[in-house]
Amino acid sequence: MEKQLRDQEGCKDCVTAVDADYPVNETTVLRPDLAIVCNGEGEKITKIPKAVVKVVLPSPPKNGRKDKAKVYSVEGVKCYFPAHQKAEKIKDFVFKGKPTNF
Repeated sequence: MEKQLRDQEGCKDCVTAVDADYPVNETTVLRPDLAIVCNGEGEKITKIPKAVVKVVLPSPPKNGRKDKAKVYSVEGVKCYFPAHQKAEKIKDFVFKGKPTNF
């Protein structure tokens, strides 16, 4: 993924952040399991990630998954990949530059 971002986006300083806090605003902090960030630095994600992977446990209701996808979409994340732990599947949400309705 990092290589694709470097090639497609011209991002020379992509970093992979693992279990790093992503403060969205004063009251909301997201914690993706994996995030690809261009020009990232330090322990926190300070810029909008280009891609996010989140391991989804079997217990959350489906609408909770869609809510999380919507949050990432509204925040400007281009690709969101919920990895379904039990099903061993990864779904992909690729947002087209604007918030997506679910």
